[in-house]
Amino acid sequence: MFYSTIYETFSCARNRMNRESRNAVEHVLDYIHTHYTEPLNLEKLAGLAGMDIKKFAYAFHKYAGVYPIDYLIQHRMSRARVLLATSSAAVKNIAESIGYGDAHYFSRLFKKYTGCNPSEFRTRNGNNPPLIE
Repeated sequence: MFYSTIYETFSCARNRMNRESRNAVEHVLDYIHTHYTEPLNLEKLAGLAGMDIKKFAYAFHKYAGVYPIDYLIQHRMSRARVLLATSSAAVKNIAESIGYGDAHYFSRLFKKYTGCNPSEFRTRNGNNPPLIE
């Protein structure tokens, strides 16, 4: 009986913590989707969730399947793919519009995440926008 009561108490506390963590992570995801063009770092995102960095990174990874900064980069790359396929804006301007001040750094990241550089992507996918993830 005693162990059953202890187990029930810890289960309730864990479920409450998970619900709170889930809500905090969902709040940060919404924030990323609307503020991805701004400079964001792990410290700022953890602060938005009201957690320390380690706990936030763990909760985010558990919820989203990737770490927060990787999610941010993936979201930015998704937006870049759409912009490259649907506009004739310069790569430098697209990089700046999604939060990267350095077009060379953006091009390296883009190649890492898509397998081709922005110009190649535009040539292959112009007027054929990818679905937004």
